[in-house]
Amino acid sequence: MTEHLPECWATYPSDPPAWCICDELRGCEQRVIDAAVQRVEALKWDYIHSCGELITRARTIAAIKGDSDE
Repeated sequence: MTEHLPECWATYPSDPPAWCICDELRGCEQRVIDAAVQRVEALKWDYIHSCGELITRARTIAAIKGDSDE
């Protein structure tokens, strides 16, 4: 890790490594993203067989993961 997140308690290079909570914050972020993706995947899409609907679902999941180009 080269950079602390804004919420991290370790803000200066001289701060003790034990103050750094970046790994915990990133783990929490990943759990939230995973839960959001699961919820989107579990939605009952009205037109699941529609190509446009599947693209919308894929774009929604990509946006949640931060993989969206938009």
